[in-house]
Amino acid sequence: MEGEQKGVFLAAAEDNLVQQAQQGSRQAYADLIRKYYGSVYMVCLGYLGNPTDAEDTAQEVFLKGYMKIRTLRRPEQFEGWIRRIAKNESRNFLRRRRKETSLFAFPAEIFAAKDCLETSYEELQSAIAGMPADLRVPLLMYYFDGRKADHVAQALGVSRISIYRRLKEAVGLLGEVLRKGREG
Repeated sequence: MEGEQKGVFLAAAEDNLVQQAQQGSRQAYADLIRKYYGSVYMVCLGYLGNPTDAEDTAQEVFLKGYMKIRTLRRPEQFEGWIRRIAKNESRNFLRRRRKETSLFAFPAEIFAAKDCLETSYEELQSAIAGMPADLRVPLLMYYFDGRKADHVAQALGVSRISIYRRLKEAVGLLGEVLRKGREG
């Protein structure tokens, strides 16, 4: 019985926080963020697979939630409501990224096989994620971040020649994985 009363009290306190936030209390909304940040972050991470993107998206979620909290009709549904926003923001992030990322920006060696031109962003992301870190990191820094080989070498503490070797190996491996994915 005591556990039930405690649960009811906590739910009422949370509903009160939501109501206060709906009336403009920044402190109440900050308390809600503290309570639900981990949950929202995990939803974003689950969709995006990248901690930095998940963190950025989680911040966007809470900003959007703050702007729209007055539209929430039932305070007891805050958790589900904020998690739906997280899901939608994560999906929007992925859609924007797909539009921004042109596969033709990658080196031609990756797409040596004609059928690799049909590679989806998800296939490419999966292929890159499966690469060893010593190949993946220079590949991402050089081709995706647009960093010069000298900068990549300095950041990783290796020679420029080593970076070029790793890039060549990474591009070859990536092309191989993408071709196998099309054949298999």
